[in-house]
Amino acid sequence: MIEVNLKSKIYKNDLILKDIYFKIGKGELVLIVGPSGVGKSTLLSILRGEDFTGVIKKEKDMKIRYISQQLSINKNETPYFAIKEDIRITHTEFEEKEIKKATGRYLKAFDLVRCANRKIKYLSGGEQRRAMIAQRFACDDFHLLLADEPDSSCDLPTSNAILSYMLETARAEKKTMVIVSHLVTNVNQFDKVLILGREENEGSTIKFYDSPNKLRDLYGTDDLCRILQSMENKKVKNKSTENIIEWKQRTSQERKTKKEGIV
Repeated sequence: MIEVNLKSKIYKNDLILKDIYFKIGKGELVLIVGPSGVGKSTLLSILRGEDFTGVIKKEKDMKIRYISQQLSINKNETPYFAIKEDIRITHTEFEEKEIKKATGRYLKAFDLVRCANRKIKYLSGGEQRRAMIAQRFACDDFHLLLADEPDSSCDLPTSNAILSYMLETARAEKKTMVIVSHLVTNVNQFDKVLILGREENEGSTIKFYDSPNKLRDLYGTDDLCRILQSMENKKVKNKSTENIIEWKQRTSQERKTKKEGIV
């Protein structure tokens, strides 16, 4: 469905991403993770069309929808009205009965039935996010959905619920979806996991891209917090080793200089 071959992404003279290659198949659900500032949001922006050095191959006339970290929905509307009107705009061929049926389906899918007729500004943070995401799904004229931390500012239980609703709906509708998140506790819900890691002064690149099973085989766990921490620890350990080697070389040279009588 989409193939990314990125040579580099530079922003304000800084190398952000380099040497990134991956494919996303039709209907696949992909999770992108990595330390803060590693370029996850930038990678989503590139998938949306931002300039970079490289090539993206995708299906002709591919429609992409995007969910940002910010809450972007009219808070003076109700979830029922917001979803229904987006369906009406997207599906001009629908009769009123079909619009109401589809609206009910999305309200149920994102657990919004009980608050369907309350103004969004009076809902909890988690309910507001679910309403926004349900509205995006209701405009189902897209092939690829990109979501940049759709669970932003949510606690872990709320985050798990939001991601579960999104993944279940995407699978049911056979949509392709790429999600950036820091709070995933069950990677097995995804088809692929992409881990970004930063090289010292060289930009970020892919450290892993494969199925959750391969992730577990490689690291002995599918706990992303432990995996990312081990990657950071390895980087620190490697840096410390480099410092020790440099110190030994310098000490050896100093000893040699003294032995030869050079001051």
